[in-house]
Amino acid sequence: MLFISPKRIKGIPNVFSNIPIYGNLSLIFPPAKKWSDSPCLKFYRLSQKYGEVFQVRFGNRLVVVANSYDSIIKLWCCKSVRGNNSRPISETFHNQLSREGIYTIGTTPFGPDYLKMRKFVSSNVLNGKSGKGYNGGVISRETNRLILKLVAKATRKGENEDYFISDDFIRKGQYFHLAVALILTYGYQIDYTASENRLEADEIIYVENQITKIRSHVQNFQDFLPNPFRFLLNVFSGKNSFSRKLYERRKVYLEKYFKFSRENITYPNSAVRRSLMYHYFMDGENCVKRAQMASICLTMVSAGLDNTPLNFKYELHQLSHSPHVCKKAYKELMDGFENDPVKAYQNCHKELKCQYIVAIVKETLRLFTVLPMALPRETTEPITYGTAVIPKGTLLFMNSWAGNHDQNAIYKPMEFIPERFLSSDDDGNDTSSSLKHFAFGIGSRMCLGNHLAFQELYILTCKFLLLFEFQNPEMNKLNPLELNQFPESIAIEPEIFNICLKLRSKEFVNQAMGPREVKFADDVTM
Repeated sequence: MLFISPKRIKGIPNVFSNIPIYGNLSLIFPPAKKWSDSPCLKFYRLSQKYGEVFQVRFGNRLVVVANSYDSIIKLWCCKSVRGNNSRPISETFHNQLSREGIYTIGTTPFGPDYLKMRKFVSSNVLNGKSGKGYNGGVISRETNRLILKLVAKATRKGENEDYFISDDFIRKGQYFHLAVALILTYGYQIDYTASENRLEADEIIYVENQITKIRSHVQNFQDFLPNPFRFLLNVFSGKNSFSRKLYERRKVYLEKYFKFSRENITYPNSAVRRSLMYHYFMDGENCVKRAQMASICLTMVSAGLDNTPLNFKYELHQLSHSPHVCKKAYKELMDGFENDPVKAYQNCHKELKCQYIVAIVKETLRLFTVLPMALPRETTEPITYGTAVIPKGTLLFMNSWAGNHDQNAIYKPMEFIPERFLSSDDDGNDTSSSLKHFAFGIGSRMCLGNHLAFQELYILTCKFLLLFEFQNPEMNKLNPLELNQFPESIAIEPEIFNICLKLRSKEFVNQAMGPREVKFADDVTM
């Protein structure tokens, strides 16, 4: 048969549709044109009628959607929920774009391959020891490069010493993350200030950004349809052809970096010796296959390009509207480093010791929620939710936007309040609270790179607060969805606007970064 309607789950409200084949796909197609039509808001509005968990039919697949903080915790985090651990195979992303079976770790279905890749990358680059040491040093250095580039190219405001983050700050943030990822993965150090390398970086960013859109479960409604409908729609839209071109373009730079590492293994420099690829060539070939290693490298390069830069742009925007938060954060940093700003700048990357900065980053991740609809899961065994039994093979959608902004669990959810992530110990010191956010997903398939992304945001936040004072904002909109340039996209990409910063002291830049030539926008060299 061309179409078999899935059996409804008893005990979970059903959003009825009598449209054969198509079902409830109107929730994601046609694509949203306005932010108010974002898929996460459509699902949230349905939850007001049907309850926090309901089921819909997308083509011939049954989807269970969780739309509250509590329901996400119950379906994703409870120890009894062991079957919520896989990813569905999609036609466009898995079968067309990744024809050789090379996916990111996060999009790989649960199984031996997934477990081997996760263990290898966790052991060799994303473990706690690396994070506190080498990784932090790399992030710190690349943060310095970003800041030096900023003050060299910034635009002055009138007669004062104000400096603007240019309207391509997201792109600068993408260069930053790409540089970190290439060093940690391949030992390859890219100088994106050089025009040739910048073109190379732009190619990677473009391809990975397009692939992120292709893998989206809220942008590819045809993937839920049975053949031949799916085939005809793909041919008509040209998505298969576009996917194959992206696949070939991605292969070019991945093979280039793999070759670089292989050719530098015999006489490695310090960056190559500390890289993930070095571990692979030295002892990892017995642990993971070549194709699995390709998936690991792909994950490292692509994962943060649609996360860290977007979150950090929004965090700067919020800090511009929150002088009291900036003041408190600066004081907390000073208290942690004996009131020595140079010492704080040079050492903040070694550990996440300032709990208030940690809270700022968590609040940014919660409020911004870069993926409003987290990547889907597929159950590998039946799951019990209340009186309902969700069968094996069911798709689970996490409305992470709704969970992160659930007013029943979070006080004033649309306001920027870092203190919500703090509690006090017996001595009155700030400690981490038990409140969770869903920016990286949650549970067994939580984003593997979440610690690296968090470390990047923490170090960026510390150094920007130490170097700059935030000035009056140009943009007054604060709702992340309202700021979104592409409401149909899987990720929130803030529209273009400037953020005004003022250097606390030019002398401090030179002191904090050590003796070097620093060019400022007004041609003052220090």
